[in-house]
Amino acid sequence: MAGKAKIQWKGVSSLAEAQRVIDGSVLLAWANMPGLKRAFTADDQVLLIGLMIANLRKKPQEQKHVTSSIAVENILIYLASVGSEFLDEVLVNELAHNHHAAREFLSCCQSLDYTEPAHSEELEILSLLLIAKLGLALHHQLPPRDHPAAPRHPSLSEGPPKSACDTERAKLLAAIDSHLLSMSNKANLAIRLALVEYFGFLAGAQDEAASHFIRLSERYGYSVAEQLFVLLDHKEHGPVARHYLLAFCQHLLRIGGSSQEILHFIFRGFMLRQPEGFLLFFESFREHIVAHCPLGSAERVILMQHMAKLLENIAETENRLLTSSLLYFLATNFREKDYQELLLQLQGKAKLAGRRIHLGLKDIAAVTSLQQLLKLEAALRIKKRGRKPRLKGEEYTGPLSRIASLQS
Repeated sequence: MAGKAKIQWKGVSSLAEAQRVIDGSVLLAWANMPGLKRAFTADDQVLLIGLMIANLRKKPQEQKHVTSSIAVENILIYLASVGSEFLDEVLVNELAHNHHAAREFLSCCQSLDYTEPAHSEELEILSLLLIAKLGLALHHQLPPRDHPAAPRHPSLSEGPPKSACDTERAKLLAAIDSHLLSMSNKANLAIRLALVEYFGFLAGAQDEAASHFIRLSERYGYSVAEQLFVLLDHKEHGPVARHYLLAFCQHLLRIGGSSQEILHFIFRGFMLRQPEGFLLFFESFREHIVAHCPLGSAERVILMQHMAKLLENIAETENRLLTSSLLYFLATNFREKDYQELLLQLQGKAKLAGRRIHLGLKDIAAVTSLQQLLKLEAALRIKKRGRKPRLKGEEYTGPLSRIASLQS
């Protein structure tokens, strides 16, 4: 026994050695990661993650020397250190097709006591993002209901699933949703953003998800949007913040109900506090809506209603740039009958326009067609300045991508 070599991660340079350490249930230390990253190629890293996941696939009676919590912490440490979203997706795909392994992973993440406190917050955020991605993957596996007008993904309350596998999947999804909601009290931007994006992404398919999204947005939607808005000009985080701010605003626009009050509060606050920054963002939002919502869609009609509210607010600011830019948005993105509806909404409100305003509600109401509005706007158009960073395709690979980089 005295001469037996100690099993450890230090010095591991092959998959065979890694298998031996994994089977020995040895905890991976952060200090071991530089050597592992040098030793394994990108293809080997995928295989190594597969070896770690294999222990979660085993039934309890087969786990003689393997502790699930150690396996899960090893996976989290490796993924956090490597920082590859491709490896994250490898893990999520494996878990989505093995419900026993997924239950083990979720259970361990709920109770895991990380051995290195300095990295505990980073691992907690990563585990939440992986669980949320797993939830989205499982939702996409659910069969559609028979009625064509019904949501695409049924919840547990919508009747019995079609098979035992669907039953197991639905129970797992309920546990995932419950775990994610239990994390809603965390004051971390990445966690809060992940929650509103997860439930917002599913809100169009599930009433229950929409209800969760609205409650979360009412609690800290403005705070999340404000932090993202501050990050828009950040060289590194700006593109990611812009993407999720656009997505969050579109979720609010699409869901309807009380979410419209939240969206108007966000628009109004940013517009009055930072007019130029708001216009740069709003131009991106305009492009986003045009790309994703056809002319005459409900989203564009609801946005028209927001425009009417914002124009009322602008009438109190005497800001020519704001008025001109919003008019341009109206004139180039809506149908004639939508504009006529806006005029009806503005009737009786022209008195809000101050005498010194270059273009107030009274002037807007006097323009009876979009063609006239375009001519009027062209005379008032002011060139906007500022940097509007773009999100490159390789920087965003799917739902919840790169949220961890925004942790605060």
